[in-house]
Amino acid sequence: ALTVAELPQPGSALPRLRRRLRGLVDERRFEDAARLRDRLAAVETVCRELERQERLRRLGRCLLAPGLEPGHVDALFVAGGRIAAQRTLPPGAGVLEVEAGLAAARRARADAGDAVSLEGTELDELLLLETFLRRPPPELRVARLRRDAILAAAAGLAALQA
Repeated sequence: ALTVAELPQPGSALPRLRRRLRGLVDERRFEDAARLRDRLAAVETVCRELERQERLRRLGRCLLAPGLEPGHVDALFVAGGRIAAQRTLPPGAGVLEVEAGLAAARRARADAGDAVSLEGTELDELLLLETFLRRPPPELRVARLRRDAILAAAAGLAALQA
């Protein structure tokens, strides 16, 4: 169903496959059309998953959770398709830790530009994190990768712990 040229970008085959499916239906070759429809559905599923992985690779967020020590906040910096850094922010401060995490996130984004696909363990981590980033439970906060946004979210989370 896919040509060699279409393998790197399977979405490019979809218009051709859909035209072929319409042709088979017009020719009343319903069994062939049903087989092609199933293959087309499989290619569409692969395309959706590849798009999801690409969105995860471009994702840049900081996931904040209550730290083990009272008033501390744990921050996971997600960028470039992986967890770029983990930092513990102390109560009432954390600018240096946030700056270090942001620097690691910038490096991860730069490195991700060279990557072809996500490694298995990286993808597993991101798929798990995606659930928290999409719908964080009440004890977590999600912030954009900006110092002020992270510090504000951390302060709000720390205030809840008090």
